[in-house]
Amino acid sequence: WGPSPVPVEEPNVHNAEAPGCCHGWTFAGSRLPQVWAAAADRRRRQLVWLGTTPRSELGENCAGFVSPEGQTTVLKVTTPTTYEPWVPLGYSRMRRMARRDAAPLAESETLTWTLWVGVEETGDLNAWGAYDRGLYLRLRPAEPMPVRFTLDDAAKICAVALHERFLRENPARIVYSTGPDGQSALVAFTGMAHSALVLLWAGQVFEREAWRAAGTQVLDTCARMFNEGPGFPFTSLSAGGGAGQVDPFGAGSGEPGYVVMVAFDNLAEALRRERGWGRDHAAWAQALRRCADAWVKNQSDEGLYPHWGPDFGGAFRENEYRVTNVEAGVIANMADAHDLFGEAKYLDSARRAAQVYGRHLDDGRLWGGPGDIRALVNSEVPMFFLRGFRRLFEKTQDPEHRRWMLASAAWRHAFQFAHSWPVDAGSPLWRQGWAGLGMEGASASNLHAVAFGNISVPDEWALWRLTGDEYHRQRCEDLVQYSRQQYARFAGDLGFPFAGAGTESWWTSDSVWGKGHPWIFTDPGFDLGYMSWVTGWSGYGALWGRELGIEV
Repeated sequence: WGPSPVPVEEPNVHNAEAPGCCHGWTFAGSRLPQVWAAAADRRRRQLVWLGTTPRSELGENCAGFVSPEGQTTVLKVTTPTTYEPWVPLGYSRMRRMARRDAAPLAESETLTWTLWVGVEETGDLNAWGAYDRGLYLRLRPAEPMPVRFTLDDAAKICAVALHERFLRENPARIVYSTGPDGQSALVAFTGMAHSALVLLWAGQVFEREAWRAAGTQVLDTCARMFNEGPGFPFTSLSAGGGAGQVDPFGAGSGEPGYVVMVAFDNLAEALRRERGWGRDHAAWAQALRRCADAWVKNQSDEGLYPHWGPDFGGAFRENEYRVTNVEAGVIANMADAHDLFGEAKYLDSARRAAQVYGRHLDDGRLWGGPGDIRALVNSEVPMFFLRGFRRLFEKTQDPEHRRWMLASAAWRHAFQFAHSWPVDAGSPLWRQGWAGLGMEGASASNLHAVAFGNISVPDEWALWRLTGDEYHRQRCEDLVQYSRQQYARFAGDLGFPFAGAGTESWWTSDSVWGKGHPWIFTDPGFDLGYMSWVTGWSGYGALWGRELGIEV
């Protein structure tokens, strides 16, 4: 659908090789976490970078590139389009900025458009990260001043919503969403494990036994899915739960490796915290060991971890390693397994994986699954590169692991919005403190604000602790602030029916995906409602921010 500032549907939208889909893109600044474009030529040892402000006196700015096969790549920083982002139901009362790039100027009028250009000799395909950092430090906006609620309040709102709106019994589980088509439960990612961790954690720190008990019971269900799985855990619990069903568990995800990786991460975090609070769970430990052994068993000769395969159950006939490299995050699973069980095989597996995923980083190759091709590189892959290399470096202190950790961080930050939109003072979103700063944009071609970005809060804080660079602290604080923006504060807030209600796509512009629509449950044949995983990841970010002492 490109090149165009506004993606539009075309019949060949799934075909990444279709003419016009790959060789050139130009995006409005509202779609870009920062407005810049870069190109690198390793053979010629040259990097070129162009950047600008999200807006100027000319209006909204744009950036992009044209790179026809076999021809010279052209970077573009362009004058504004008439395209501006929108917010559902007019909550922001945003007005389009007038285009001034083509209008004649009055004799007394001066308009300024600031650009930055960087050219350097380097063979590092990720050298653009330093320019992204510099642009952020130059342009980071002042903290918005509307009324905000505290991280304590944010965590409690999320915990109440999870407990009262999404919790089901027999077996204990957190369902995907409030709608009739959302009553099944994945073990993780957009599923249960992180939401159960939030209930357990919030129940402990706020002394709410009902929350703590519910979180424990849901994590017990997750552990059952681990321990009764076909090798790896079952990934899905059917909509009917266990009531009258012989086999309530199944392989319900098309990307089970991703789901299992995230489930492991949250179950391991829950077990560490419970042991710190004086409680142990033998079934959780057994589940984690069983899964860690499955990762080691199914690791490729090259060192890759599978995205799917026979040990995940379902119709997967053979291990698939190359459809995405998001499973770099399994390196963190292996570091956790080594911490929990002390066996060298887990750390050896992580080191071997680091060599191949590190080469992917060095080559600038991070890619999502098949469904993400038209979204270009998506934000989730660098999240887990960062989690994996951060946890490994903490254990090994290897300089090469540190280098890959920092390259992963640059990719992660490239998807985290470093600017805010001009939300009108006094509008509902302004009163909520909605700014956009810190949000995770899924990708430039499928822009929707995703609370999943909050998974990176502990990683970004650790980057500051490990490097001493205030830049990482600031990026972490931005992310924590966003943990209070993806859901309603009270029943009726922003038109939502209950406190803690949120949707996958909160701030968005025209999207080619149904799931990119803010009111996903109104799409014909797609009745999902409000999603537990959005509330859960928001609570996760608020609880981590609270623990780390981040507050306004």
